[in-house]
Amino acid sequence: MEAALEQLLPQVRAALTHDRTEVPQIDTSLNDFLPKVLDALKKDEAASGEDDERIATQVSELLPRLRERIKQAHTDARSRIERDHPWALVPLDWTLDLLTPLGKAHSEITHTQCLACLLDHRAPHGLGIRVLKEFFALLGRLVPGEDVFERLSKETEESNERLRNVRVYAERCVEAPAERGDDITERRCDIWLELIEEGRSVVVVIENKIDAGEHAAQLSAYEQALWQWARQNRRLSFEAKLIFLTPEGRPPDGKADQQLWVAMGYKELAAALVQAGRDAPEPGRTFLMLYVSTILKEVLGVTARVDEVDSVKQLPFMHAVIDQGAPHE
Repeated sequence: MEAALEQLLPQVRAALTHDRTEVPQIDTSLNDFLPKVLDALKKDEAASGEDDERIATQVSELLPRLRERIKQAHTDARSRIERDHPWALVPLDWTLDLLTPLGKAHSEITHTQCLACLLDHRAPHGLGIRVLKEFFALLGRLVPGEDVFERLSKETEESNERLRNVRVYAERCVEAPAERGDDITERRCDIWLELIEEGRSVVVVIENKIDAGEHAAQLSAYEQALWQWARQNRRLSFEAKLIFLTPEGRPPDGKADQQLWVAMGYKELAAALVQAGRDAPEPGRTFLMLYVSTILKEVLGVTARVDEVDSVKQLPFMHAVIDQGAPHE
């Protein structure tokens, strides 16, 4: 190492000369500096060796404890769900799901159609407003301080009647200004929820992203489509939220209006959907649980197997179910 550093000195001098620095003035400093460099390298090598050994010892001691903690956390969470939310174990334990046999488990359009169908109380699944109620309850938790969604999720006759007036559209095309010029173009919104009332109306638009990211200016186009809708329908007073739905719940692009957009993860969505199935009638309940099974297995990578790895994967969903709690009063 010392010989290599000594060979480096002429290169350092040449570089300093090229930089028009006076070499004679720093020659002695470089020679004085060399022993310090060698000493630091030797100490660093010794410290690295000690650190490696210490870290290896800590890891070997930690792994058994970590495995035990994960196993205990999984047992505790499952016991609590068995006691308080037993319906949530159905899609978690099933090996069958809704979309995999169709080859559509990663199709954003198919997920959009399924979710829109479940949210629509007019669809023939017989679930009524259960899914819509849980969706608004989730949105109320994600948007603290704005209680319009929390009020809609309450178990009262007034909120139930309001939910029955919500219209749900999949792949809805709404006019919006073109990216260039003054032309008007159509923007396709994945899911559009609309509650038109005499006072303050409510609009929720969901942009669903499973594998792909947002395109350039796509989210701002959603915003423009929303304002265009408001102008065309003369809605001067309305509550609007745009949902950016992704597997990991990541926030939308920084160019998006952060006051309008809400990041939602499929984990939280799955927990909300499974809550809606707690007292649901058949055959809608089975349809709902099979779709949640698709989300868990194909979107979130959670399997029905319970080994050390899969226990870790199951825990976030189980905790989300517990966090979302009891039925809304």
